This record gives sequence, C-alpha cells and structure tokens, in this order.
Amino acid sequence: MTWHNGGTRDAQVFTGLHRETRTWVVVHCLDAEPDAADRTGVRLLMDGGRTAGGE
Repeated sequence: MTWHNGGTRDAQVFTGLHRETRTWVVVHCLDAEPDAADRTGVRLLMDGGRTAGGE
C-alpha cells in the first residue's frame, strides 16, 4: 500500500494505492474525528475497493 494523508483544522484527506489490485481511493472528511479519513481509506483499500461509503 502506498498512501499520503493530511489535514487542517476540521478537514482531512487520504489518498492511497493498493499495488496488487491497482485500486486507488481518495477520502475527504469534513468535521470528523482526526483519523477518520485514514481509517476509511485503509479499510477501503484492504477491501479491494469493493465497498463504498464513509463512516
């Protein structure tokens, strides 16, 4: 998995690539817990991109 994340105040973003499945995800969260974008992005990548939706 290759990923990058970041955030400011109440906004976070996570972008990740699952190299084996060649699946990309981008998650953007507003007014959420500090690690919400990371947790959601990693969960989607580990699931192979089969599920969608946020927390």
